[in-house]
Amino acid sequence: MNDDTTLRDRRKLLRRDERRDQLVRAATEAFARAGFAATSLDEIAKQAGVTKVLIYRHFASKVELYLAALTDVRDRIRSAVGGRDDYDSGTVGAFVRAAGDDPDGFRLLFRYAAREEDFSAYAADLFEDATRIAMGYLRGKVEPAPRRRWLAELMPKITIEVTLSWLDAGRPVDAGELSRTIRAALAALMQGHSFEI
Repeated sequence: MNDDTTLRDRRKLLRRDERRDQLVRAATEAFARAGFAATSLDEIAKQAGVTKVLIYRHFASKVELYLAALTDVRDRIRSAVGGRDDYDSGTVGAFVRAAGDDPDGFRLLFRYAAREEDFSAYAADLFEDATRIAMGYLRGKVEPAPRRRWLAELMPKITIEVTLSWLDAGRPVDAGELSRTIRAALAALMQGHSFEI
């Protein structure tokens, strides 16, 4: 299949919601390569195989498209971990699988958006959810409270950074092994407490 055929196939008529989803996915991929400031709408249009005019039919600005991409990624990660309010042995695995299923989205949210002042709230929102869930899990298991808070903040930080490193290294181990590695690292932090992560 040549480039003209591919472009023609990507420009085919789609329902409005399908086109919007296509644009959000293309934007996620494009933004994940360089972040918000360094990515133009022309690059996103090229990634989607459409014109910039078509993007403007769905999104008023690059900011609106970026926010749509961040919302989509955040919601998919929440859904992947089951929207749960408790932590169990499957939580880390679900999180790692979500990253593996959408590496561009994971990088966009936790590498780029997390460091961009105007958009960091999306990553911070997930981080606060994770910290709150970890606090609940550690309550009654770790004392005093300042140590519990410190560990509850470290758990998502370690999980996110190790997962980013795994993605950047080309996934040198499978998701199951990565999950076990993260859980072992978290358990090492809990030395002196008789429970498993």
